[in-house]
Amino acid sequence: MNGIELIRQLKEQRPDIHLIMLSCETDVEVANTAIKEGAKDYIIKYEYAPIQLQYLINNIVLNRIFSHKVNYWKWGAMLIGAILIFIIIYLVAGGKLQ
Repeated sequence: MNGIELIRQLKEQRPDIHLIMLSCETDVEVANTAIKEGAKDYIIKYEYAPIQLQYLINNIVLNRIFSHKVNYWKWGAMLIGAILIFIIIYLVAGGKLQ
């Protein structure tokens, strides 16, 4: 399964999810396809990708809190989930984001 297929499956299961695709692919067509399939953001792996990814995750969490789409009890679970997703992405990338 590639990243585009994963985006499709996740959007079918959770249409409200904010997906960030992290890839080494620099082709604009791949990024456009990812966005069309439901990714909200597309990050190319490079040395500053972890900083960019953390920035996006922080913004997602804060936007959800301030838009009152979640209550404060769910905030902690969302933050923990975002951190776990980051760890999973890091491990899938072989411990390297370059």
